[in-house]
Amino acid sequence: MKIALLLPAAYSLRDLRRAGELAAGLADARTQRGEALEVTVGLAERDEERWRRGERTIRSRAPAAVVRHLEWTSVPVDNARRMFHQLDPALDLEGLSEVIVPRDWGWNFQDCALWISLADPATGPVLPLRRIVYYSLGLPERYVPQMVAASIHDPYWARQAEAFRMWRQAEVVTSDPTTIADLVSYAGVRSERTEIIPDVLESMAPLTQADEQDRNRQVLVWTLRGSSVDDLEACLAGLQIYRREGGLLDVVIAEEARADAAAHPSLASLPADLLRLYGELRHVTYRSLDELDRLLVRSGGLWSSQIAGGAGEHLLEAERAGLHVLAPSFPLNRQLAERRGLSARLYAPGEALGIADALKEVEQLASTPVPLPAPQDEVPSSEKFGFLLDRLLANARAS
Repeated sequence: MKIALLLPAAYSLRDLRRAGELAAGLADARTQRGEALEVTVGLAERDEERWRRGERTIRSRAPAAVVRHLEWTSVPVDNARRMFHQLDPALDLEGLSEVIVPRDWGWNFQDCALWISLADPATGPVLPLRRIVYYSLGLPERYVPQMVAASIHDPYWARQAEAFRMWRQAEVVTSDPTTIADLVSYAGVRSERTEIIPDVLESMAPLTQADEQDRNRQVLVWTLRGSSVDDLEACLAGLQIYRREGGLLDVVIAEEARADAAAHPSLASLPADLLRLYGELRHVTYRSLDELDRLLVRSGGLWSSQIAGGAGEHLLEAERAGLHVLAPSFPLNRQLAERRGLSARLYAPGEALGIADALKEVEQLASTPVPLPAPQDEVPSSEKFGFLLDRLLANARAS
C-alpha cells in the first residue's frame, strides 16, 4: 500500500528532515492486515540541483522511499470535476473558483491510497484525489499575522480561508498539543477530526559531540526564520542592553540560505542603532541541517527567538547538541522544555530588559556542559503511526 508525503512549495530544510523521519517510520510499519507501506515523497522544487539535494536528504533516512517532482498547480473547479471523475460526491467545492492539484506529471499521486500533506495554508485548497490528512506544525500567523502578509487585504488570507475549507473536510494531525485549540477555533476544524501524534524529531539520536578544544562555549547561535516571527527588534534591543552591561557571549546569527537574511522584512523598520548592531553580528548561512549541526556542537548555547509556531524544532536541535537554550516563553516552548527537561531560560516575548537578563543567565550557564538526552526505548512504528494504520487507512479503503 502506497502513502504519499506532500511537501509545501515553500518547504524548509526542517520540512525535509521531518519528511525523511516520517518516511523512515512509515516504511517500517505494517497495516492491521500485515501489509507493508510504500512511501512516495512529493518534493516541490523546480531547481534540479536543489531537488537532488532534497532527495538525498530524505533517502538518507528512508532508502526505500521514492521521491518525485511535485508541482502544486491551480485548476479551475469546473475543469477539475471533468478531469477527475472519482471525486467524493460529498466533497464541497461550492464557491471555489480554483483548486490546487499536486502534479507529478504522471500519476498525480493517485497511485497512493493516502496523502499526508505537510500543511501550509498558503498552498490553498488542495483537491483530495485520494483521502488526505493534513499535518499542521502550528498556525503562528494567528499570533503574528505580519509574518505572512502586510495587511488584512493581502490575497494570502483568501487562500488561507479556502485551504481551511478543505481541512475541515479531512483529518488534521499535529505533534503540538497547543495547536489543537487553533485548529478548532481559528481554522474551524471539528475536534473529532484532529489527532495528536508523536513528533518523529523527538526520537532522533544525539549529535556526535565535538572535542572540547574545538568547542567555544561562549558562542550563542541565534537561529532566525527570516520573518516577523523572529521578534527581531525586541531581541536586538535586549542584546544591545546586555552588551552595554558587559555581556561577553559571542552571538552568531544562523539562517537557512534560501531565507535570504539581507531581505529580512523586519530590517526596514529597525532603528538605525539596532540595524547597525544587526550588521555587526557574525552571520552564518547554512544549506543543509548537517552544516547547522556542525555549528551547534561547536557552540555553547542556542537562541530561538521565534514567538509562535515552529513545533519546537530548534529546542530539540539544542537538546541533541547538548546546548543551553534561550527562547521566548509561550505554551509550546514551556511544555516542551518541562517535558524534555531542557536546560532552558525562557523570557517574556517583546521585553528587551527581560531578554538582556536572560542573556546574562545563559552566559553564566555557558561554561557548564549539558547532559545529552538518554536513549529512548524505540516505539514500534505500528504504534507510533497508529492514527494512520487504523483510522485513516480504514477510512481510505471505505471511501
